[in-house]
Amino acid sequence: MNNSEKTLLISGVFSSLLFFAISSLIGGRKLIKTIFILPDDGKLLFLTFALGFFSALSLFLLYETSSKIRKYFPEEIFFIIRNTKLPVWLFVMTIASLSEEVLFRGALQQHLGILFTNLIFGFMHYLAEERFILMGFFAFIFGILISFVYKWTGVLAYPVVVHLSHNLFSTIFLRLKKN
Repeated sequence: MNNSEKTLLISGVFSSLLFFAISSLIGGRKLIKTIFILPDDGKLLFLTFALGFFSALSLFLLYETSSKIRKYFPEEIFFIIRNTKLPVWLFVMTIASLSEEVLFRGALQQHLGILFTNLIFGFMHYLAEERFILMGFFAFIFGILISFVYKWTGVLAYPVVVHLSHNLFSTIFLRLKKN
């Protein structure tokens, strides 16, 4: 494992632990109980997985077809995704998706509502990617979509599946892309 992968792994684990700690302070025992409710509807599980796939595909196609949007995507993001060893990337992607959903949908949404929670979610993604303002906008829209999945199902596992499948398919699309 090279130094950049170690840094990615350490920062991913640290930020996820921080998100879980904040979530437990905000949500308390009620949140902890909802984290362990597993999806029990196979059709709904498939639909949430498909929703993650189609959101990743839409974003990828938008990137591929719009030179105006493409100029706002820093190449180093793609470099990191393509060049980090797949097990390291999948681990970080999984814990980040899970901890973000626990914090934003499981804890904050209950107190701040959908709009304000996702403004914070979008802003956090904007800050994480520095000059990548579109990332914040897309995260805001994606967060609203996930928030409605949570509001509709009441089970945190479904938004986690949407988020994980979105990140998984985004990774696949970017790794398959030649340039």
